Amino acid sequence: MGTWLVKKSYRATYEGLLQELGRELDTAILEGNAASVNFLTEEIHKLEDHARQGALAHTVVGAEENKELSMGHEVEKEHTETIKWLIQKLSPGPGLTDAISKQLLDEAIDRIAQDHLKELSDYYTRLHKMETEAKS
Repeated sequence: MGTWLVKKSYRATYEGLLQELGRELDTAILEGNAASVNFLTEEIHKLEDHARQGALAHTVVGAEENKELSMGHEVEKEHTETIKWLIQKLSPGPGLTDAISKQLLDEAIDRIAQDHLKELSDYYTRLHKMETEAKS
């Protein structure tokens, strides 16, 4: 998921693999190649699962990172309609199934959350605090 999941010596390898798979996935989406989109999405999830389980990092994700990412996923769901629109716009023809669209949507939401967590590791805790204070 994010760079905090892997030890420093594994960051480049993990991020490089994830970026390469992401570029290939983008190309497959633009070409409307549903089989490649499905395959690459599964490969990205496998890589993320390995990182989460410590197979690449030889470490376990901390409770705080999991908490922040879970909070982030829930918050970033506010972008669902925009992401769905973008997926449809970039997907020529009927190549994308609902299952693949759902996978892409979840991945996009997680990537938005990860981008924020790269900036501030407690981004969503701070956001929650700010929103709570604003409402009172």
